[in-house]
Amino acid sequence: MQKPLALAILVLGSLLPWCTMCAAENQQAKLWFALRAAAARRGATLPEEIWPESIHFSAPEGMFDNDAPMEVRAISFDPALHQLRFRFRLAGNAAAPWFYAWCESSKPIDAGQVEGARPSREAQTAVSTRRLAILNLHSDNSLATLQVRPLEAGVIGQSIRVRIPSNGHTLRARVTGTDTLEAQF
Repeated sequence: MQKPLALAILVLGSLLPWCTMCAAENQQAKLWFALRAAAARRGATLPEEIWPESIHFSAPEGMFDNDAPMEVRAISFDPALHQLRFRFRLAGNAAAPWFYAWCESSKPIDAGQVEGARPSREAQTAVSTRRLAILNLHSDNSLATLQVRPLEAGVIGQSIRVRIPSNGHTLRARVTGTDTLEAQF
């Protein structure tokens, strides 16, 4: 009599990974449809390389338990990683926690194209004069990482002046991310 029970456990055990995989695919599809809908409301389209299978996310437990629609609240693009990042929440529920999704993309979506989306903090001011920043100083054969004091605020892609606190030298560097700069020597 033990064999049917063992067989039932074996069958259920083999189906469990498949069921969780289906649930993840359904969640990715739900996020993809929310992204398409948000873009369509503004007359934009998603880049062709974005498909439900390409979306990765980290959502709180139970976020997808009901059929409430998702709302896209912010979009940012990381040019170094070639990633689009999205901030979601359940539509119509201000108390719902935010969660993030991301996918590989060769080009950004303009944050202003998506309804409800605001430019990310990175796009507003990536480097501030109130905070120290990291400077990646490189040449063909070497790389040095220094802590510097920005003399100007800047957005990604902008060239700003920075001061090296240890020796007081000033140089120009390009903003590459939040409190991150690069320069060549």
